[in-house]
Amino acid sequence: MHGVCEFVARGAAIQPLLLVFEDLHWADESTCILLRHLAERLRTERVLIVGTYRDEGLAPGSPFAKVRQDLIRERLVEDLHLKRLTHDEIATLLQRQFSAEPPKLLVELIVSESEGNPFFIEELIAHLKESGRLLTPEGALRTDIEIGDTDVARGVRMIVDERLARASVPCQDVLTVAAVAGRSFAFDLLAKAETRHDEDAVLDAIEEAERMRLIEDISKDRTARYRFVHEQIRQALLARLSLPRRQRLHLRVGEALEALHGNEIAKFAGEIGHHLYHAGSAADPTRTAERLAGGGTRAMAALAFEDALRQFELAIAVLGDRDSGTLARLHGLRADALRGAERIPEALDALTLAVSVASEQNQKDDLVLTRCRLLLDVWRGGEALADLERLEARATEAGDAGRLLDVLPVLSRAYYVMSLDHEGFAQKAREAYERTIELARSEGARAILARSLLATVHFVDYWPEFVAQAQANLAEAEAIAGELGDEELQLDVAARSGRLDGKVVDSEEIRRRLLARRDPIRLNAHYFVMMWRCLHLGQPERGVEIADEAIALAQRIGALPVQYPTIKGFCLLELGRLGEAWTSFGQEVVSTPFGAAHQSLGQLQFEIDIGDFDAAFARSPRLIAACHTLVRDWMLNWIASTWAGSARYFHGNAEVLSRIEGLISETGRSLGTNGRAALALARGDLGAARAALAEALPERRTSFQTSAATRLELLAEVEAAADLQAARASLEKAAEEAKRRASNNSLWKILARRAAIEARLGLETAPATRAEAVALRGALASSLSDERQRQILLTGRVSQTVGLV
Repeated sequence: MHGVCEFVARGAAIQPLLLVFEDLHWADESTCILLRHLAERLRTERVLIVGTYRDEGLAPGSPFAKVRQDLIRERLVEDLHLKRLTHDEIATLLQRQFSAEPPKLLVELIVSESEGNPFFIEELIAHLKESGRLLTPEGALRTDIEIGDTDVARGVRMIVDERLARASVPCQDVLTVAAVAGRSFAFDLLAKAETRHDEDAVLDAIEEAERMRLIEDISKDRTARYRFVHEQIRQALLARLSLPRRQRLHLRVGEALEALHGNEIAKFAGEIGHHLYHAGSAADPTRTAERLAGGGTRAMAALAFEDALRQFELAIAVLGDRDSGTLARLHGLRADALRGAERIPEALDALTLAVSVASEQNQKDDLVLTRCRLLLDVWRGGEALADLERLEARATEAGDAGRLLDVLPVLSRAYYVMSLDHEGFAQKAREAYERTIELARSEGARAILARSLLATVHFVDYWPEFVAQAQANLAEAEAIAGELGDEELQLDVAARSGRLDGKVVDSEEIRRRLLARRDPIRLNAHYFVMMWRCLHLGQPERGVEIADEAIALAQRIGALPVQYPTIKGFCLLELGRLGEAWTSFGQEVVSTPFGAAHQSLGQLQFEIDIGDFDAAFARSPRLIAACHTLVRDWMLNWIASTWAGSARYFHGNAEVLSRIEGLISETGRSLGTNGRAALALARGDLGAARAALAEALPERRTSFQTSAATRLELLAEVEAAADLQAARASLEKAAEEAKRRASNNSLWKILARRAAIEARLGLETAPATRAEAVALRGALASSLSDERQRQILLTGRVSQTVGLV
């Protein structure tokens, strides 16, 4: 020992030395004595000694374990613990190694398999690369990599096998059964499934494995549980098994779970089903499918739709064509999981398959009804209508009130969906809902009653006189929802509240709850309500964000986003992002009559706002006719209101005012307070304008034109005839309101009018106010890519009327 130390010291005198001892957890007694001697004798020399060891491989009482304790106690060493790599560090490592952003799935895979162990990461990457699973033929990182339970990299396998080889044979036997049970396992399960050794032998094996740090105790409360310290240890054990032996062990584990949890099978159905499935032909197919279906159902309740889908698909594969009723039910459950996972087209295909498989008529009818509901969720009423009318006729003929209560609400909704684009269906929908409500009351079906009452709120779009009835129906539905404590019903009521009853609704909270519930259909419906609400509440920026989310969701679930691009366009119009607004209107779904009419409404609003009146006049007759055909009362109100507002730009022009009044007359709708005031001002009738503005604003607003800012702007025009100071004060308030609502589209016109008033008053602020208006109008104009539209905005009638030309 002395000679070795002298030799190293002489070398260090010439130049500093680094001595490295690797894998010290395997070091024998003599190596450890040398290490201790070097540490003691060379502490003042220019020598750095680095030793590496794996703490999980360090057996208590081993030579290095003893010398390590001595060296630490005598402060001859510094013990450095290398931390595992984090998720982000692994992603960075992959990015640097392959000069490309690694797919999220690959990073997650490496993290789960290696648990951050750098050596395991290196070996795993090499293993995937050698097996051709890491890179595409073009050299890009794959996104569809999977690793099986028995798939272990060679380098990792060698290390793990060496550790396992030091365990006794009974210990290896017990750990093999534990590996089949899973990464973590209960002692009771292991004792029941391990049939080759008695309970004492199993206990001895567990204690031995724990001492060797192959497993760790994770017991909680009164249940003894253990976990393999690393997934690679479990996989190495599984890799030793032949397929038949592994299958038999899975069967034993599955049967042990059933025996242990006989009173709560539903809770453990997924785990039991997993083992029975992997037992292969050793397990009964019907029993396996039943357990997998139970696991999938439990996963559905936990909103784990992807996990549920996997279990249902395994159950279908295992069952084959043994039982048509069970197979049809499984396809129906698979459709439910697909719906939750936002894969609606596949869910509809699954339901079609379920209907074809079912042999009993009642089951077929139930599945047909489920498919019709889903078709209506994505607004495909035409595909559902014939089936629903057939089901309703059969239930009516049989006098089956229960079946009618199932079918009538769906048929009523189908008529409503059809009414959106086809004449004659609005009245059918109203009558069908009235029939459903009457039947639900007589049968005491409270939830169906509440949902049917709630659905009638939509009829205010067709019949203005229905508002009072809709308000009463909404209030009754809300009371029933509270009485039943039905969360889904309460969410539906909350989403519709505020439209008729003036209640303040937390749309963001409803959105959060629906996202948490993973309910894409209700979320899609709520997005629609939320977009309009953002527009009316003066939150256009948020409205654009919600519209983008809604359009993306509609595309994912296979629903046509009718109205969404136009509502987004209205929000963009308010913000003054005119070019984007025009583009958004152009993205409307025009394959449906309602979508085409809605697009035209948005384009009409755009044309009037920038002053393209020739185009607006040309568009209006066709649009008004389409709205009458579609029985869209609110759209006709919107058109009338918008044209009335435009009359201010044609003061004293009898010919144009007559055309405007003619279009308003064609809508067949009466004007609100702002509309009447605007027309009166255009005619020069200040008294009538003042009288109209003295009335209260309506609670139900048919257009964002009926805003407080517009009202103040109109009031300023009236006041300007006699009191310029009062007019300026009104315009200042109007500007504040427009800013609060982020309505740049209105703000520049208000500022221009205020600048003109200030100039008449001789105020020094007039030039600055006018410059602000010009700059804001310029910003709006710069957003337009169409030169013609830009020039109309900059030099047309609107700019002329407000004094900027």
